[in-house]
Amino acid sequence: MASVAPDRFGLGEPVCVFDRLTVRPGCQREVLRRFETDYQPLAATRGLRHVGTWTLPPFDRPNDPADILLHWEYPSLGAFWMARGTEEGDARLGDFWAGLGTLLISRSRQLGRPGLIAGMAAPDAPVSGGSGRPRSIAFVRPAAPRDDSARTDMVARIEACGARGGFNAGAYTGRPDELTIDWDGADHGLLKAFGSIEDVVTLGDALDLGCREPDLRGGVKRTILLRTMTGARPGGVALMERRLGEWARHLPEMRNWSIAPVTATTGPIAWTHCFEQEFNDVADITGAYLNHPFHWAVVDRLFHPEAPERVADAFFHSIYPIANSVLAGSRRKLVSDND
Repeated sequence: MASVAPDRFGLGEPVCVFDRLTVRPGCQREVLRRFETDYQPLAATRGLRHVGTWTLPPFDRPNDPADILLHWEYPSLGAFWMARGTEEGDARLGDFWAGLGTLLISRSRQLGRPGLIAGMAAPDAPVSGGSGRPRSIAFVRPAAPRDDSARTDMVARIEACGARGGFNAGAYTGRPDELTIDWDGADHGLLKAFGSIEDVVTLGDALDLGCREPDLRGGVKRTILLRTMTGARPGGVALMERRLGEWARHLPEMRNWSIAPVTATTGPIAWTHCFEQEFNDVADITGAYLNHPFHWAVVDRLFHPEAPERVADAFFHSIYPIANSVLAGSRRKLVSDND
């Protein structure tokens, strides 16, 4: 009889959401009315159930603020992530919170569960290694669809040029037919031999860098691009940078990583940060990375459209297979086939 793998992250267990609002004097009744008539129907469409409301104190005072605590619940961690895509694209959520702003002094949103989740490893002490020097990452779309043999040949050509790259894993990225190319070059024109250049991002010195497994073989590299919001709250961007580094240290499956500022970009989005990660297998991304409580309870608040802590409003990621570590290995300048 086959054994059942332990549910390390409690995938079927509810995820609790707590909104704490400090309300301007005399505004409790109106805030509660808006949550009941406007917000709860939106919540229900994405599986977020209202559990309870606490008013602190339970009456209006005309000259003093009051607090309201609202408890919501997603039925499972899977339901939370399914709702996440809907929340990202629903402008009504942002409109609701913007409309509520004149009635509030402050608000916070936190996610959690009853008690502690067992088996969570303590974060590693800071680790370092690899190269933090400025370099570039290109996203290139080949001129025509290619079979497996042609793809293998193109990746070999990239490697022969002293760069590292591969075709994005289709099931896990938004651009399955594109190449992600890591290289130290500055001449974007040399990339045209591989197809249409969609974007080239140039990275500055790493803000945080870690290598748990510099000799990683046969893994995958994930490249995340972020754009911080104009007018992000003071200290918010620095907090995001610290939290991403802390996140890496909490997740042993993330074998190597680098967090760096984007100093230049040629595409339509002015990316500000790049978070590169290396794993042994894609399953580590769709499993441990996605479902670890540090992800959904701490980091996601910096990107969620409903969270007051939100500091980034655009996101892109690619994943491609690597023969060995890119972040821990050396990279040479990309040169053309004729050089």
